[in-house]
Amino acid sequence: LALGPDTTSINRAVGSFVSAYNLLIKDINLQTGYNAGTKTAGILQSDSAITGLQSALLASTNYGSGNGVFQTLTSVGVTTNSDGTLSLNSTTLANAVLTNSAAVATFFQGPALNGFADTLTKSLNTYTDPTQGAFSVDLKSIGAQNQDLTNETSTLELYLASQQKILTAQYNAADIAIQQLPQKLKQIQALLNPNQNTSGN
Repeated sequence: LALGPDTTSINRAVGSFVSAYNLLIKDINLQTGYNAGTKTAGILQSDSAITGLQSALLASTNYGSGNGVFQTLTSVGVTTNSDGTLSLNSTTLANAVLTNSAAVATFFQGPALNGFADTLTKSLNTYTDPTQGAFSVDLKSIGAQNQDLTNETSTLELYLASQQKILTAQYNAADIAIQQLPQKLKQIQALLNPNQNTSGN
């Protein structure tokens, strides 16, 4: 009977992180990149919050603990590709865990919960914090602008409705006046030519 770290579960956990990271960075790249084929820029290319998040994610892959056996992602089998995505070498990670699982844990957790995971979490919180995060602030601003536009639209609709009533009343009055014109003309003719038979007989 031999006791040792569960390399399979650790590989699965790190693999899940790599997959989630890649999904996020690919989506950001798509939204902020430039498509040379269609000659169109991503819809969020000029958005400072999303480009800031992109920079923070890419910078996180250069994390170095500065101490311990394993100090970089590469040392535990995680490497960065040219497009910013990550690749996991399961063999390298498994060997690192078998050689010194405590050192691997220290790299990810840190001696005082200040390792790679905590550093990345803090970096992401500057964007996702529900009150002060860049995305939250932007969403509140967008929400306020949307409310202002909604209020302006409602005010304009009320104004247009009132103008429609006024114009409709004026049109109806003009229509009635036009219909009365022939009779008014006959009355004028009768006054000007009292001896003329307006009946046509």
